[in-house]
Amino acid sequence: MKKEFIILVLAGILTNLSAQENYKPSQENLKSREWFQDARFGLFVHWFVYSIMGGGRDMGIAEWIMHRKQIPAEQYEKLPAFFYPVDFSNFFLQINIKSNLPFYFIGS
Repeated sequence: MKKEFIILVLAGILTNLSAQENYKPSQENLKSREWFQDARFGLFVHWFVYSIMGGGRDMGIAEWIMHRKQIPAEQYEKLPAFFYPVDFSNFFLQINIKSNLPFYFIGS
């Protein structure tokens, strides 16, 4: 089992290496990269279902809360019904405006 896993990982790495050698970014892509580098600071907010439970502190990394708190899948699957991040987008927008940051991104 361990041997198969190592072979799979190595195959994935080698595939990615060969896929990158022929990549040629478009002018639009290069322009976007330049803007992004010049912008320097922005706000990236990752807001997901596990945010409902708070995470952090004694629970460790929020992404691992289900595992660390041993929450059964049947219970955890009910969380999306309570996850409605729309109310928070204005909150993060206000932070962005007050901070005078050139961009912000909310991932959910």
